Amino acid sequence: MKPTFKITPTSNGHTYLWFDQPDFPLTISSCEQRLCAYLRFVKNLIGSKGIYAIIPYSVSLEDAPDVLATTKRRYDLIADDFRGMAVNPGFTCSSPVNAAVSSADRLVIRLKDVMTIRSIPEEDLGEDSSQISFFCLIQERKDELMEWLQNGLDSDPGTVLIKDELFMHINCAKRQGYYDAIAVHSRNDIQDQLEQAFSQALDIT
Repeated sequence: MKPTFKITPTSNGHTYLWFDQPDFPLTISSCEQRLCAYLRFVKNLIGSKGIYAIIPYSVSLEDAPDVLATTKRRYDLIADDFRGMAVNPGFTCSSPVNAAVSSADRLVIRLKDVMTIRSIPEEDLGEDSSQISFFCLIQERKDELMEWLQNGLDSDPGTVLIKDELFMHINCAKRQGYYDAIAVHSRNDIQDQLEQAFSQALDIT
């Protein structure tokens, strides 16, 4: 896997995209190993920032102590043979804001360590691919994030970021026809840090 990200300047900074077709056949073990590497990548990049993850809704996780809220906002990064490749619509709403909570919704959780995501059962992170979003923010900016998610008006996570903050999204494929994909949004140009952190996480020399 090459740590080469496609870079797109935006009105809110920079967007970085990476896609890769995993080796087949896909096994539970190989999926877990790849996801672990991508989580290490996130951890390498974020430093001491506050970490807020958005994961698929699960009844078994709803009452976990680190869950802050449910949200109908989800980050959509399309990387499969059925809907398209390298399509990045950004945040969309799973259903009307006032609709009842459903399986299409997401949970917002506060993390002390990115790697604790590994304790969540793989099946709770997505059916065709594990899908996890991370807002890596200055500690006291939780309220701004929750308000932005609640309003549900903007598809670009860069609008809620300030300097040195990051948004990161991971797709980790579980079925044939789906691809691994990563999106990163930043106000700063972080290309060098991004590729170094990615190489370290995947042990690329």
